[in-house]
Amino acid sequence: MELQDTDIFLWLTVQRRDKPQIAPDLRLDKVSGISGRDASFRTADLRAGVDFDRPNFLTAVAEADTLGPIDISFVQHVGQENNSIHAKVHVDGGFEIRKNDLHFPQILDGEQMMVEASLLLAYSLIPRINALYIADAVNWENRRLEVIEEAMKDLEERYRSARDALTERLVGSPR
Repeated sequence: MELQDTDIFLWLTVQRRDKPQIAPDLRLDKVSGISGRDASFRTADLRAGVDFDRPNFLTAVAEADTLGPIDISFVQHVGQENNSIHAKVHVDGGFEIRKNDLHFPQILDGEQMMVEASLLLAYSLIPRINALYIADAVNWENRRLEVIEEAMKDLEERYRSARDALTERLVGSPR
């Protein structure tokens, strides 16, 4: 059940941005948080949404920080129903779920829903995500470098624009 490696967390964020429907019945709905560790082993926790517009996430990507765990939401299509699960997933395959972050229309009992979600994550979703990541390894090797370079370029542009705006404001302000 252990995930292949910590790069899977960057892969998941890229998949969420570029191709959230990772399987016919499985969609990455939201990345709401991610942790990172830099080369000096300092940690950073990003919460309340993680995307490629967020400078501190771009910095973590550009510096190839070790990412994980990740707070992520999945939607699984089962027949006419959509089950949704929000979980914090760790590289060792461990996960954390809360009852109020689950939606299984066919299950009303909270305890049963927790058991069902735990089994689904442990024996289906996490192994499938790992398998999808491994199957994408050749493509991901090249794509990963592109994603890191894009993050660097986005940060350069962001701070170049910020510097230009600051310079313009300071030049135009009375002393």
